[in-house]
Amino acid sequence: MGWTILSILFFALQVPAQTGAVVTETMRIEIDNRIHIARKINGRWWSEDNRELSQTNVGWLWNISGNARHLVRFEHHLPLDPAKVGHVDRSMGPDQVRAILGPPNSVFPSDKPTAQQIWNYYGAGGYKLSIHFSSSGGIFNATFEPDGKSMPKDVPHLAFRFNGKSAQESFEEQKKKQPQRQIPDSQEEFRKQLREEMAKAPFSEKSLDPNSALAAET
Repeated sequence: MGWTILSILFFALQVPAQTGAVVTETMRIEIDNRIHIARKINGRWWSEDNRELSQTNVGWLWNISGNARHLVRFEHHLPLDPAKVGHVDRSMGPDQVRAILGPPNSVFPSDKPTAQQIWNYYGAGGYKLSIHFSSSGGIFNATFEPDGKSMPKDVPHLAFRFNGKSAQESFEEQKKKQPQRQIPDSQEEFRKQLREEMAKAPFSEKSLDPNSALAAET
């Protein structure tokens, strides 16, 4: 679980972060008691070790992706062309998807066979595509986010449906039934709340959820 304290914002237009990737802004942050230079690439914020940073609807509170980052294999920042997604269908396995979309930007969990992984692709403007493969073959489900502030939506022609509902729709229904996290009034209250939750959570919840970490902004 990492702490992120956002401090000084810099603008660094057209700074190449990697072949095909452009850094448009940078920011000094603190994660795990170490200062990082966060980079905005393709409309999303990234730490130096390529964990995605996203702001919540609470102004100073941020999410850090990759709580189980030892199971996330990040490959590159080359942007995906979303127009290619229409050429993918649910019968395709990892090799066929790779032939159309190229190699994924990141893979989770990296210790599983490709047919049991989730592949993430990122495009310009914050676009994100997540493809969840099925161990029985083909694609189990796929979601996309049109930008860095949107919630995941089903890719209509790649969505798995059971009793008329997609996996994403079922997830959203269950999420609404869960008790809402109380919004803390201060960072110190947030840290106390988070320590208490971590103490109560079983090991699997703390170590295997790739998207559950929270960060605090100053």
